[in-house]
Amino acid sequence: MKNHAAAHHSITVISRGKGRSATGAAAYIGAMKIADDRDGRVHDYRRKRGVERVEIVGFPGDAAQLWNAAEAAETRRNSCVARETILAIPAELSEDRRQALVRGYALWLRDTYGVAAMTAIHAPSREGDARNCHGHVLETTRAVERKSGAFGGKIRLMDDRKSGPIEVERRRVEWARRANAELARIGAAARIDHRSHARRAATGDEPAGMIRVRHQGPARTAVTRKARTNGDPAPPWEDERQAALRINGQLRDTWMFLRAELRARAREEADAKAMTTPAEPVAPTPVHPAFPRPPSPHDDPMLAAVADVMAAAQGVRDDAWLDADDPPPSAVAAGQGPPGVPPDDDDEKRLAARRARRRSRQR
Repeated sequence: MKNHAAAHHSITVISRGKGRSATGAAAYIGAMKIADDRDGRVHDYRRKRGVERVEIVGFPGDAAQLWNAAEAAETRRNSCVARETILAIPAELSEDRRQALVRGYALWLRDTYGVAAMTAIHAPSREGDARNCHGHVLETTRAVERKSGAFGGKIRLMDDRKSGPIEVERRRVEWARRANAELARIGAAARIDHRSHARRAATGDEPAGMIRVRHQGPARTAVTRKARTNGDPAPPWEDERQAALRINGQLRDTWMFLRAELRARAREEADAKAMTTPAEPVAPTPVHPAFPRPPSPHDDPMLAAVADVMAAAQGVRDDAWLDADDPPPSAVAAGQGPPGVPPDDDDEKRLAARRARRRSRQR
């Protein structure tokens, strides 16, 4: 799955210390006319083209009322009066899905931080890249009551040195999650990755050495477009940007090729190993306890003694010396049976009868 090119997510603070105002920023991103009640200035950007839709979330009034209230809530000359987020929107999305994506993100900001926000979607300019569709989210720096529109306390999470980076990461993760859900909805293969090049390389998701391509901003973009229109040489930052894009593309292509080669080699080695590995020896079938082997005389001393006596008795019965008056001791012992077993009375009677018949024939 490849990384999507539209991964830009930048956050800018609108500060009076830098000569900016919330009313001026809102008028620009919304292509509208807003008069600032605090200093009397009128910001008129109605001639600006390419603004698809403007929407207010978390505030009951219009844009002029919202940002004049934001200016009135701040009293210091260097106060931060608003915070602007610029979002690169995937060009594959339709106009309705772009609006739903940006609006959903603004609602998430409202529910997470309690702020009010204004959203605007800008279409690509005629002179620039046709894929450069982006959204603006201008949010208050104070909590705002949704129904009454009253401004509350200052929200310091984004300004704190410890919590600020955590909150920025949290916002980027949320935007990437929502944008990727929209890409998956239309069946696109690419996904937005909010991580830096170094973090991606550390996890093996990207080659090392990728160069960060910085966002030019409106001022530099205007200079670049003017030079392109007049046929003049491109400014140095545009040359650097194009060189970084070219190097990144070459690195990624080479990395993808090598990774595919390594995977193919690993599959070939696994197949070769499977063909050369000898089959495992088959274990003997265990003897089932219900079918034991026939007992052997050598298993038990008593059985061995009985077997020996039976063999000797068989030989004694086949020989003629059973009729002798004085049989050998082995014959007597054979007739007595195994040790510890009393002699059979019937055998003694048959032996006495044979001896009596023998003596009668001799007379």
